Amino acid sequence: MRDLIHVSDLLHYQQCSRLAYNYHTSKKPLESFYHMDVPYSEYYCKLLGINEYGTGKTGDTNEKTLCLLKNNSYVLNARFEYKGCRTKVPVLIKEEDGYCAIYPFLSSYPKEFEAQRMKINQMICEKNGILIVKHKIIYLNKDYVRKEDLDVNQCLILGDRFFNRRNNPGKNIDELLNQMEVDLDDLIEKVNDLFLQAQPEAIRTKKCTTGRRCRFYDFCFDESQEPD
Repeated sequence: MRDLIHVSDLLHYQQCSRLAYNYHTSKKPLESFYHMDVPYSEYYCKLLGINEYGTGKTGDTNEKTLCLLKNNSYVLNARFEYKGCRTKVPVLIKEEDGYCAIYPFLSSYPKEFEAQRMKINQMICEKNGILIVKHKIIYLNKDYVRKEDLDVNQCLILGDRFFNRRNNPGKNIDELLNQMEVDLDDLIEKVNDLFLQAQPEAIRTKKCTTGRRCRFYDFCFDESQEPD
C-alpha cells in the first residue's frame, strides 16, 4: 500500500524531482520565520467578520469535511483527499453558486506561482463534489504602521490578484487559474512512482539558486573541496 502524499509533493515535483524526493524522505525540520503570539487565523477571521465556523483537523476524511461544509457557512482548514493525495484549503465560504476559497499569506507581495497550489486544490475539491468558483488572498499591508492597538482592517488586505516579480499586481486570480492546465491524475501517478524508486540524480540548474538557494543544495552538491 502506498503512503499518502500531499499537494506540496506535487508542487515540489513540478520544480525538481529530487527536491520532491528530498522533502518526502528528509527528517530535516522546517524552519519557522515567524513567531506568532496569536494565531494568524484569529486576525484574518476578524478581517472577514467570521465569528462562528467549522474547523478541519489533521486526518479528517472527505466525509468528515463534507459534513463540516454542510453544517457550516464558514470552514477553516478543510481537508480533502483524491487518489491518496491530501490537501488543505485555509478558508472556504459558502456562496449561492459554490464556494469562495481564501488563502492567507504572511507577506506583502504573494507571488503568482502560488496559483499552482490553488489550481490543484480546486481540482481535488471538485473531485469531491465541492465547486470553488472564486479565490481571494489575504496579505500584509506594507504601508501600515501600528500604533497602540492593532488595526486588522488596516494591517491586512483582502485582494483578488497576486504580484509579479516587480511587485506589481498581476492578473485576476480566477482568470489566472482558468488559463492553467494540470493533468492531476498523471501528476499524482508520477509522484507516487518517484517515491518508490531510488533517489534521483542531482543535476545543477538555475532553479537550485534562483531567488534563494535551495534548502537541500548542500545535500545535493558537496562543495567543501572547491576553491573559496
